[in-house]
Amino acid sequence: MVRNVNIEALRGQPVIVGAGIAGLLVALHMGEAPCVLVSAAAMSAAGALSCDVARQLGVGETTDTRAELTLRKGEGLASPEVVQLIAGRMEHARMTLQSFGVSVEDAGTPVSNAGLHLALLKAVARRPNITIISPALARRLVLVDEQVRGLVIASGEHSIILGTDAVIMAGGGAGGLYGEQLLPPTSVGTGLALAARAGAVLADPELVWFHPFALSSPATAGTGDTLPLGLCTNRAVLFDEQGQRVEVASSPEALSRTIFQYQQHNRAVFLDLRRTLANGVQLAGSEIDELAAACRRAGIDPQQAAIPVRAAAAFHIGGVRATPEGVTSLAGLWACGESACTGFHGAAIHEGNPLLEAVVCSELVAQSIGRRVRLPDVDVSDVEPLASLQHGCLEMIGKTLRAAMGPLRDKAGLMRAISQISAFAEYDDGALVAQMMLLGALEREESRGVHGRTDFPSRASVARHTGLTEEDVGNAIKSLLLPQELEDVGAFGMSFGPAPQAS
Repeated sequence: MVRNVNIEALRGQPVIVGAGIAGLLVALHMGEAPCVLVSAAAMSAAGALSCDVARQLGVGETTDTRAELTLRKGEGLASPEVVQLIAGRMEHARMTLQSFGVSVEDAGTPVSNAGLHLALLKAVARRPNITIISPALARRLVLVDEQVRGLVIASGEHSIILGTDAVIMAGGGAGGLYGEQLLPPTSVGTGLALAARAGAVLADPELVWFHPFALSSPATAGTGDTLPLGLCTNRAVLFDEQGQRVEVASSPEALSRTIFQYQQHNRAVFLDLRRTLANGVQLAGSEIDELAAACRRAGIDPQQAAIPVRAAAAFHIGGVRATPEGVTSLAGLWACGESACTGFHGAAIHEGNPLLEAVVCSELVAQSIGRRVRLPDVDVSDVEPLASLQHGCLEMIGKTLRAAMGPLRDKAGLMRAISQISAFAEYDDGALVAQMMLLGALEREESRGVHGRTDFPSRASVARHTGLTEEDVGNAIKSLLLPQELEDVGAFGMSFGPAPQAS
């Protein structure tokens, strides 16, 4: 609880916001240096992506193969230099986990993301140099001369200001704003909102990856269960509630769009694996175990019944614009994991890359913080920064984003959603981040990777990144409110720069 925190003893220590895999690893990589870890929950969840840590970290895979597949998935938005850097450290990433007493396999059985997260929590608990403040919410960055000099954190009605010249946003992205239940309830863009309100740039906020095979039934409501991505192949048989075959797309992103179209018309889609399983076809790796576990939790026997599935938001590619070392556009602010947009993923994600990025970049971030030039301590305890609502509009935001910001978007839907959300963005952090996501989607007049526009179905000839600040958002909304400018979305003043090219 924050009321029991010795503020003076913690002054000047780096503060890590988020106790997911990325945040825990940053803390561990700090070595013996003292640091503070702020967690919104007693035990954060591990997310909804692949459960096989060994496969995600490239066991049996070459660096060149991972880099090639990543760049292909990125569709021109992935940075070749960043991809080579992170993919080239796959083996080092595995060794890093082992150095913390975490193995990617346990007696031959692949370790899950949840298992990895639990092991990291135990490793952090053994470090006396890491002060854990939980449960607590990061509420505001304190700036002095455009430099981060403190962080406001709150628990219930109590709040304190930690004086620090280094804050690391390492929580989840904003995918939880959709209310899809696949992500931890804390993944509602808190870190992104804090960064944006302090003036940092958000990159590609409109890029959200949707899992095509989230279980969809009353029995699975709120469980966050998904089926293995490896089932997105020609082995998959899909049909609707009338028994008509649904065309199987060539990629998870395209498949999510197909299933989403059925959802828009309140139609159900089922994955039928009965013939596959009856014929004894072996699923790759641990897929059969993942499938069986997810279906068992849902009370479904995949050998006897088809599995109801839906497309659901599962990973936010966009985030605070950062280098692999976590350096952002705001002095004193670093970003890591899903909170960051480093240019590694590009327009879509290759399976395993979110975890690989978190493991690799957490070490680079810790090294960068250790090299920083320490600023003299500043007493910010008397600062009274403005505080926004604590996501009081989540239900409205989720409904709006599901309607307008799914795998398929169009201008009319985006404009309606912007109109609905903009009235709350000044006061509600979730509304601000949702607004930035919607504006980015409106400006991206193309279909690329996870971003599909029905009114712009083709990919633009030049790959460009979206860059947004809170000031840009204000200018954009003012333009939208003027009838003569409704057609000129390019006049928003947003930075929309070219993607990095290979040297």
